[in-house]
Amino acid sequence: MEDVFDLAIIGGGTNGYATFLTAASSGLKTVLLEKDRVGQKANYASLGMIQPGLKYLHSDLDLVKMDALDCRLLRAITGNLLQPQKFILSVFKDYCFPLSNPWFWEVYLRAYDPFSKLALHPGHYWLKEEEKKELQLKFKKELVGGVVFEEWVVDPMQLAQIFISAGKFFGGTVLEQAKVIGFEKTESNPGLLIKSASVQRPGGKVENIKAKYFVNTSGAWTPTIIKLLGISSALQLRPTRGTSVVVGRKLTEKGIIIFDERGKYLVLLPQPNGTLIGPTNYDISPAVAENPDLLRPKNFEMRDLLETVNRYMALETPLSFKDIVKVKCGLRPQINHEGVAPDNISHQFAIFSHQAEGILNFTDICGGKLSTLLRIPKELTELVCRELHRPFEWKIPYLFLSQGKVEIVEKPFCSPADYAKNYALKTAGEIRQNRLKHFRKKSRAVLNLIRHALRK
Repeated sequence: MEDVFDLAIIGGGTNGYATFLTAASSGLKTVLLEKDRVGQKANYASLGMIQPGLKYLHSDLDLVKMDALDCRLLRAITGNLLQPQKFILSVFKDYCFPLSNPWFWEVYLRAYDPFSKLALHPGHYWLKEEEKKELQLKFKKELVGGVVFEEWVVDPMQLAQIFISAGKFFGGTVLEQAKVIGFEKTESNPGLLIKSASVQRPGGKVENIKAKYFVNTSGAWTPTIIKLLGISSALQLRPTRGTSVVVGRKLTEKGIIIFDERGKYLVLLPQPNGTLIGPTNYDISPAVAENPDLLRPKNFEMRDLLETVNRYMALETPLSFKDIVKVKCGLRPQINHEGVAPDNISHQFAIFSHQAEGILNFTDICGGKLSTLLRIPKELTELVCRELHRPFEWKIPYLFLSQGKVEIVEKPFCSPADYAKNYALKTAGEIRQNRLKHFRKKSRAVLNLIRHALRK
């Protein structure tokens, strides 16, 4: 290709395809490079839950608030693509304390309600006695109660397709089966500029994709891309493996949340022809960290998921491997935290520049989750426009994306200025270092919310 793009995006996962739309709609000549198919790695493996994040309330209050705003805006611009899903958080007598205490969940959900309502959901409520008895029939463990709350769910592949289609509407280019295998650099005071990316296409053909700026959104493959730059980077990731299974049996009509023996939450999510169970959360081996393409679901993970459901649910025939009709397995591209269990790793994101290593026009994005697919591209595109000395105009609040069509509205679904005020972008160091101090600060904030909720 002889074209010179303003921006080349490496990696077609959630961050990649969302940045593709944001950049293209902002007027940048944009190309997205994906070595396989867009959205078919970590994006595909996700549960498809767009949520502020009940599990992050005690440790990452900023993230919960910002995700609530993203949920609100994403629902507005995609219409009915996001569907409300009721979840019953089942409280069992044999849970470890405080998970077995209804008062704990009442206080916790009261603290979560303001963020849930910000994301356009009603507040929580407890099952009535008749509903509780009906739910108890599904379980063999003694049920203390069930608290109901709502989150958005989406088909992540549908979401990817809509964003890609909209990005193409604004002139963006997508190259699938385009694996980046190297870079061409040129001298530019005070460092080096990436002139082009060498991309291997089907059949072994190599193309050089020229761009003024490069953004690496390849998730768990980020270190692999950095190696191709020929530099050493301080960037450290700690991807964790998440596995979910879909069984071909309808176990529930509503979403159900239970906890395994380690206190890890487990979601039972109704599907058209079965039930999704998951996800797991485990550290990965050094071999998978070196080459994420080696990732495979582990038998012990699938067995643990099935056994946890069998332990609690009153099933005529226990679930077995024969019931599994689909397995999803992906890597969460999280920033490294020392001495923290996988469940407690922050999902905050950070933008890494390589100017300190002498590369002037290359940036990585790490961290984040499906709920941050509007915020991350905004920050990235704004940075790229600043580096290219181009004006930045955030068009996302003015778009309505429905059934593959793009409509530009006169009145934005949210004020970009007000939306920006609610951002608290953190550097990688702030996320990675002083984790205990950060945790204590957020815990105090949640305790204040809880005290306020109890006074009501």
